Parts: sequence; structure tokens; C-alpha cells
Amino acid sequence: MFRHLQNSEIIQQLTEKFEEVLGGHGGCWEWGRQAALLTRLPQDSAEDVVPEIRAICMEELGTWMKSYTASFLTDGYLKYIGWTLHDKQREVRLQCVKALQGLYCHRDTAAHMELFTSRFKTRMVSMVLDKEPDVAVEVVKLLTLMLE
Repeated sequence: MFRHLQNSEIIQQLTEKFEEVLGGHGGCWEWGRQAALLTRLPQDSAEDVVPEIRAICMEELGTWMKSYTASFLTDGYLKYIGWTLHDKQREVRLQCVKALQGLYCHRDTAAHMELFTSRFKTRMVSMVLDKEPDVAVEVVKLLTLMLE
């Protein structure tokens, strides 16, 4: 979808689209038109070749999950964060872990993540030995939150 654009153009287009979806409707969702964007965006970004875009999308997806729990804190969206825990780039893995920290720090959101936890707990535990120390430290913090 974005492979022909420069990073700044991609970020600009994503920002404009996001503002159009949220800002233009006073917080109300017009599900017909926006559903297509919100369904395709995680899929397209997860496959994007630019690691910065994948990292930004995972960060924003985590924010959407916290802000719009009923719509986005579902296995259909959580799987994108789980799959991206395997990303080759440090910054992408780090953003996934930080997004998960934001979700697991609240008991009410953590309660909705049982299937995700059971599916990706092995990967999260193995990330304690991540080759990047900052990722490993954040994973230890994440696992601590999960135990609380």
C-alpha cells in the first residue's frame, strides 16, 4: 500500500487519515467508511518494509486498544502485536512490549487478554534473553505487570 512513498509522506498520510477518522466525527465512529481503514491498517503496517512505520503502527494500535477497548481490545487486533513481537528490528519489538505494558497495567484490560496471554506467553518469556538489552529490560517489566 505505501511501498512507493517516502517515510515522511507515509507518516503524513497515516496522520491525516487517523485525524479524519477520529477528529471529524466528535469521537463518534461512522463504522461504514472507517471500518475498512481500521481493518486494513494493521495488516498493511505489519507487512510494511519500513521498521519505523511498523513501530509507529504498533504504538498507535496499543493506544487505540486503551482508548477504545470495546472496539480494539480483541483477538483480531491483539494478534498483530503478538506477531510483531517476532520482528527483526529492535524498535518494533520495543514498541510492541510498551504497548502491552500499557494494556497489562490495568486489571480491566488485562482480564480481556487471556487468549492472547496463553498464545504469546512463551514468546514474551523468551524475550527476556533478547539480543537488545533495552528490549529485555522492558520485557521483564511487562512480565512483572502480568504477574501482579
